[in-house]
Amino acid sequence: MFWPHGHTSPLADPWNGIFLTAFWNGYLASQVFPIDVLQGWSKEAEFREIRKTKNLMHFSLGILTSMLFFIPVVNLIAPALMALAFAHFDFQALDSLRKRELLEKNTP
Repeated sequence: MFWPHGHTSPLADPWNGIFLTAFWNGYLASQVFPIDVLQGWSKEAEFREIRKTKNLMHFSLGILTSMLFFIPVVNLIAPALMALAFAHFDFQALDSLRKRELLEKNTP
């Protein structure tokens, strides 16, 4: 079966390979890296709060850092850079959450 414009399938466009790879890699990274980073450092309630409030940012960071896999030579260190980016983002989110909770606790 042939589709319009000469493609055999809508997924046969070469750009779809890049976009689909970045999308799924970003999605999977946004699901796995926050667990890896916050597992030993946060309480369960803090982890759930960060996941709930920063879900879109995790996905955006995952897509952005997954684009590093398409750059030659950089793709060799892309997993480490991705892990560092998520660690920095999640530790910053945990720190600001704890500061906010401490501030709310100490204000009358």
